[in-house]
Amino acid sequence: VYKRQVSTQSTGPLQKSLLSPWVIVMICSLSVCILLFSLAFAGRVPKPTIQTEILTPSEFCSRVAQEGDTVSLHYTGKLTNGKQFDTSEGKAPINVTIGRKQLIPGWEQGILGMCVGEKRRITIPPELGYGKESRGKIPAGSTLVFELELLAITTPSWIVVFLSFLVQVSPFLGVIFVGLWIYSRAQSGPSNTSTHYKRK
Repeated sequence: VYKRQVSTQSTGPLQKSLLSPWVIVMICSLSVCILLFSLAFAGRVPKPTIQTEILTPSEFCSRVAQEGDTVSLHYTGKLTNGKQFDTSEGKAPINVTIGRKQLIPGWEQGILGMCVGEKRRITIPPELGYGKESRGKIPAGSTLVFELELLAITTPSWIVVFLSFLVQVSPFLGVIFVGLWIYSRAQSGPSNTSTHYKRK
C-alpha cells in the first residue's frame, strides 16, 4: 500500500526571503531618496528672481497670501522707462488664485507673502514675464515693473487643500504602491507541485 504525498516548492521569479517587507520598504525608501536628491540638485540651478520693495506696509497682518489663496488686488504696470501699459485703478479690482497659472510667474512670486492693505513694487525680469514675446504695449524681452495693492484674501476650502496635498505626495505614494504590488505578486507566484508515492 502506498500513500500519496504532495510536496510544493515555490519557483517564483524571486524568493520570498528576498522579498520580505523590510526589503520592500528599503527599495521604496531608496527610490524616494533618489527622487528627493534629484529635486534638490535641480534646485541648485540658478533661477531668475524678482525684486520686491514694500511701499506701504500693512497696519495689521493676521495672515499672508499663500499658494491656493484667492486674492483681490489693484495693480499698475509700467516698463523700466516709466511708460505705463496697464492699470486697474478706476476699475474693479482683479481676483486671481495663486498657483493656478492664471498669472505670469513673476506676479505669483510677488503676491506671495503680502498682507491685506500692503502695497509693494515688484520688478519682474523677462524670464518671469512674457519672455521674448511682445504683448500689446509690452515689447519683447521687457522687464516689467508692477505696483500692487492687496485688498482681500480668501482661503481655500479644506477639500481644495486636501486635493492639493494628494497631488504633491502622489509620486511618493506611487513608489510605495508599486513596491507593495511587486511584493504581493511575488508572494502569490507560480509553484511546481510534485507527486510521489511512499510505501505505508
